[in-house]
Amino acid sequence: MLNRRAFIRNTTEVAAIGVIGNPAAHGASAASIAERVIALSDLAIDLTRQGWSRPERNCRLKGKPLTIGHRQFKSGLGTVADSILQINLKGVAKEFSAWVGPDAVGGPSACVRFYVVVDGKIAAQTPVMAGGAAPVHIFANLQGAKDMLLVVDAAGYHTWSNYADWGDAAITLQPNATALPESQRYEPDMSVPDLARDNFEQPEIHGPQAIGTTPEKPFIFKIPVTGAGKISLSVTGLPAGLELDQQGVLRGSVGQAGSYKVEIIARNNVGRTSRRLEIRAGERLLAQTPPMGWSSWNAFGVDVDQEKIWKTADALLQSGLADKGYSFINIDAGWTGQRNTAGRIMPDKNKFPDIKALIDHVHSLGLKFGLYASPGPVDCGGCIGSYGHEIQDIHTYAQWGVDYFKYDWCSYGQTITAAPTTIEYIEPYAVMGQAIGTVERDIVFSLCQYGMADPWKWAAGPQVRGNLWRISDDLIDFWASVCINGFHCDRRIAAYAGPGHWNDPDMLVVGTVNFTNASLGFPGKPQASRLTPIEQQTHISLWSLLAAPLIIGCDLTKLDQFTMDLLSNPEVIAIDQDILGKQAQCIKQAGHIQVWARPLADGTAAVGIFNLGPVTEQASVRWSELTVILPRDVRLSGKQPIRDLWKRHDLGHRDGLDMELPSHGSMIVKVGSPRSAVGV
Repeated sequence: MLNRRAFIRNTTEVAAIGVIGNPAAHGASAASIAERVIALSDLAIDLTRQGWSRPERNCRLKGKPLTIGHRQFKSGLGTVADSILQINLKGVAKEFSAWVGPDAVGGPSACVRFYVVVDGKIAAQTPVMAGGAAPVHIFANLQGAKDMLLVVDAAGYHTWSNYADWGDAAITLQPNATALPESQRYEPDMSVPDLARDNFEQPEIHGPQAIGTTPEKPFIFKIPVTGAGKISLSVTGLPAGLELDQQGVLRGSVGQAGSYKVEIIARNNVGRTSRRLEIRAGERLLAQTPPMGWSSWNAFGVDVDQEKIWKTADALLQSGLADKGYSFINIDAGWTGQRNTAGRIMPDKNKFPDIKALIDHVHSLGLKFGLYASPGPVDCGGCIGSYGHEIQDIHTYAQWGVDYFKYDWCSYGQTITAAPTTIEYIEPYAVMGQAIGTVERDIVFSLCQYGMADPWKWAAGPQVRGNLWRISDDLIDFWASVCINGFHCDRRIAAYAGPGHWNDPDMLVVGTVNFTNASLGFPGKPQASRLTPIEQQTHISLWSLLAAPLIIGCDLTKLDQFTMDLLSNPEVIAIDQDILGKQAQCIKQAGHIQVWARPLADGTAAVGIFNLGPVTEQASVRWSELTVILPRDVRLSGKQPIRDLWKRHDLGHRDGLDMELPSHGSMIVKVGSPRSAVGV
């Protein structure tokens, strides 16, 4: 844990706190029993802002009664962490009272904490409450108050079990009250963080500094480069079989195994720059850095078609994202039709009349193409799967020119026992992994089975030969989901990430997305990510520190400037693409503040500071000792150069920083002076 010298956290002013006990202990009069009481459930509880599921009146989950510990409540609000309900008290309220705790439906893994915030001050709060805890009485004095927030947060430990109840919650009014309190939807801070705009005229070369290939298999790599005006590229040291075309794309195939040190030179009217690229040719050397690209699911779901993918490939190029290193165009569920008489998989002809022409178009742009299937009878979109046709299917995909293959568990569970063994979890991926090894094309293998049976322990092994694997459920565009998928990438799995094999916390959920799930409150139509701009910045910061695949999920034809700034910052991307491949770990924690850090190939370190506090908390962070926040394998101390990566701004030589972090906000910095990159 951080010592007090390292971090000092100042939250919103805390008023007198009341937790357990009867109202009289907090100054409530016995006469209040006879005064007018408004039940919380009589207000518009549907205005509760929560990340997933729906707020429920007087019940929790499919009509079950509110149950905290062994006690049931007939009245109240059932919600999930994180949640917040704002109530306009109109100055007529006297006190608030409730019994609170995790609902029993969440089981023992639940973790919640309750706050009552009155006119900007914390008036009452509970300790962190784990699943099964007995209800706690919470009370707040509302004399003369205008505004109240009822807040539940996950205390930094988000799970899908964090159901939380406000049982018998009620507001007692003043005897002379002439108006009634009204609930209203809390609107979080939607201000846009100050990010660097990519308007640098000097040529810059981006993307990975190492790329893998198998000898004699097709190679394609668009050199990511930006700068003003026309940029000319030249390359020295290319292995035999590769050439640079007029579009700045390396094409061909490497004839022999080996490590080839290539120098890329970029020139424009402003200047010249160069960069080393190592081409590593050999067996099983794909994905030397985390894959970067785009996938159709979060943008289009099963309503995907050839025209949308064609336009998306063009948009990736025209937006400039391809020049930052994004190279894959991946189709998720919804593309398949039926099998022909020979059992060969066929695209849905209404959606994809000529999939080979589409793939050829993607390749003509210097980009790579990905497809999706399931080992089960059907995929997650209800389309035909690969069950019983694994080898035939992957050879078909290779003939079409597929470069990336996502294999999604979906219906496979129907074909095995109700309680699968680890071997049964591995088997379908081992079958496909071995099949991929028989095709005459490099195909990045992406496993999607949601972290069951700890895939990080076996997915990269000789049986499966995977390049990346999902570690959790789908990522959805709300804060709890980002925390579950991202901040839970802890020490258990960090060691399994590295060149060629990556932990995958799922696709990015920034920009215009389209999630369809009525039970979770998703409308099934395109809309801006429900993460606030601050949360979106934190999301990208964390994924880059985690060396996570950066697979964009938004509609690229509807990019706004903020989303573009988020996705295109080359210095943040460079952290993700660092060739050392060390995943960041949480190395310090103090209250709501977490510090994540990773060593980089050039001898520096990337450090992220995160405020995971509830939406009402601003944090002042004082980092006063450099050695406190660095990983053990980074040997830096004393004053060091520190650079703010989102602003692309040097902060000078320091041994610490003072910073203000809003709730769910972050800062990512690079510490130290670079030396020559390892291996390049």
